[in-house]
Amino acid sequence: MVEKLKEAIMATDASYVVLDIDGTIKDLVKEHQTALQVVVNGFNRGKKLRRKFVFFLDRIAMWFVKSGILSTNRDRQEFLLGLYAIILGKSISEFRELYDSFYNDKVITFKGVRELIEEVGKTKKVCFVTINSQNYNIKKLGIKKEDIYCVKSKKKIYAYKTVMMMNDLDPEEILVVGDNIFDDIRPAKKLGCKYLLVDNYKSKFKRFIAKLFKVGM
Repeated sequence: MVEKLKEAIMATDASYVVLDIDGTIKDLVKEHQTALQVVVNGFNRGKKLRRKFVFFLDRIAMWFVKSGILSTNRDRQEFLLGLYAIILGKSISEFRELYDSFYNDKVITFKGVRELIEEVGKTKKVCFVTINSQNYNIKKLGIKKEDIYCVKSKKKIYAYKTVMMMNDLDPEEILVVGDNIFDDIRPAKKLGCKYLLVDNYKSKFKRFIAKLFKVGM
């Protein structure tokens, strides 16, 4: 998957490669599920039914993420964590605080991503966009903070505009790489940027949606 992505990126004449973070670089499903399992098991020893119910709901939620229907911006994540806390009968703030202490301390990347960034960076400028400031923990990957463009907005389109404005770029000079059709790719298409949709979770449903919206992968 990563090798094909590298070939596709290198084949474009875009001088800037703008990478989404969650689901494109970071395996947010694995990060989330690891943190949730630690917290739920710690809170809920001996209460198997409630614990199983939380994990059942989480599997449903993560299917929507893998399929590209849901992005995992902070608002949606906060809603889910609040729901899980209520089911377990715990303080929402206590649950979220403990969850964050595990989640933010762990960065799990997809296999080969670090090498991809290094290789592409030899010939093109690579930068990263996010609407979630907590993603600054990717500095653990050796990524410079000045290469991350973060905007306080629920729409990724403003992050793309920031990249263009800060670097005096035209849309066709940018290649946007993301995993979510609605949050990452459609805004890039609207601006006239080049784009690549990746499917790190190998979702058949996502491929169907991509064909429906005429977005190549």
